[in-house]
Amino acid sequence: MRLDPVDAENWNADQVLRQWMMIYPPESLDLDNEQAVAACVDNEIQDAARVQTLRERLQNLSWFMKSLKEPLSRLANQQVGCRGTFPRYPM
Repeated sequence: MRLDPVDAENWNADQVLRQWMMIYPPESLDLDNEQAVAACVDNEIQDAARVQTLRERLQNLSWFMKSLKEPLSRLANQQVGCRGTFPRYPM
């Protein structure tokens, strides 16, 4: 894992969106289809506020750790049959 905020600030909107899609691929998008990816990027690039939000998230280690933790926590909770952050385990 390497974070370089200066490098990320220099990315254009296309690069920000493509980086985001590599880490968080949309379920309905075939990343192997370059035309579909380009169309998705062209659509998303219109929303400058979203591009800036994604740029900030790509620079934030806490956001990445949260994204790793959530699915793992859901899986663990499902396996032990509980919900919440601090499950009560039977003694």
